[in-house]
Amino acid sequence: MVGLSCRTAEPPRETLSEYYWEAQTLRMEARTKARAQRDLGVLYLRTGHVEAAAGVLARAVAQDRSDPKLWFYAGLAQELMGRPEAALATYEQAPTLSVDSPYSRATKGRIAWLREGALRRTFAAPPAEDALPPPGALSPDTYAVFPFACQGGLPQHANLGAGLSEVLSRNLDQLQGLDAVDPGRVRAAFELTAAAPAGVARAARVGRMLGAGKIVGGTCTIQDGRIAVDLVLRDLTTEDVLTVSSERPLEALPALERDLMDQLIDALRIWLPNRERRTPVTGIGLDALAAYSQGLAREAAGDLERSAAFYREALALQPRFAPALARAEAAETKLLARGTGEAGLRALIARLEAHAVTPYLLDARLQQVGHRFGFGTGFGTGSGIRPLPPGTLGELPAPPRPTGN
Repeated sequence: MVGLSCRTAEPPRETLSEYYWEAQTLRMEARTKARAQRDLGVLYLRTGHVEAAAGVLARAVAQDRSDPKLWFYAGLAQELMGRPEAALATYEQAPTLSVDSPYSRATKGRIAWLREGALRRTFAAPPAEDALPPPGALSPDTYAVFPFACQGGLPQHANLGAGLSEVLSRNLDQLQGLDAVDPGRVRAAFELTAAAPAGVARAARVGRMLGAGKIVGGTCTIQDGRIAVDLVLRDLTTEDVLTVSSERPLEALPALERDLMDQLIDALRIWLPNRERRTPVTGIGLDALAAYSQGLAREAAGDLERSAAFYREALALQPRFAPALARAEAAETKLLARGTGEAGLRALIARLEAHAVTPYLLDARLQQVGHRFGFGTGFGTGSGIRPLPPGTLGELPAPPRPTGN
């Protein structure tokens, strides 16, 4: 899949005349078969007939709502028509029937790209103060945990605070009755509001924009093989401020994580029937958290290949590290489905179709070649290879010589 995603060269523009016989066959069968409508829609997309593709694919979806490939191309047609909101709505309805289907994975990737685009549009022009939700309208049980940077330590520990803040956000989200805003959304919103006032005022503004009643920030210091973390929790609905802190050897990160969670639970007065068993902690070790944190840094910089590699490294060190698995899969699906603008989306189609050959179209081409040359039932596969027109998938056997020649 990574190899598939790395092919970024723009494919040559294809024309519908190159697929004349396939198109004729598909048009006839599309009257009764959703699969033929789907393949005809893909053919229209590949040759630039986007509006025709959108109509055909919409009719196919009405007949068959179980085909991941059909849903993917129905959404992609909307994107090529410049309708990102409609495309996102289509993608989000798609069934994820097969985790192995490249179209299901590509659909997840397009959802991620479109949601990021919507987030950028939302925060590109932050709303005025009077347009923000008032404190009384915020959810007191929704938390936004902001990433913090660690000072000191070795270069590989520079991003440790970002990873630790995500782990704490996930742990809070595991507590019954509490919700944590997705850390990626928090980080993106904070970065996109760089023009807002700095410090607490900026974090509070972002928290209100995200609908969070409580925000959590912190500082991290690494010195002499020890790590010290100070967290500040601010309640935007009451203006109350709570602080918790812990210091441990770097090798004792699981103990540091448990210290911070226990103190947060006490400060928030959250009742747990059996704290020893119910306090959520990942128990993540130093090397795994360092790799995960570097993955976050590379992802924030737009380097999805290296970020996915770091997440996989963290998983190799700690196989049950659920956030690393989720991040790795998200980065890989984004890589698979990357593409912006008409040229980028056409390149995405070419990449997917080059690695997911459609036997249906190839069978149609075989049949039509026989009809065109009058071979009828005497048509068989030869030993030579005949190249297909540019952009067509694979190659077909050469037609045989007529009997008696």
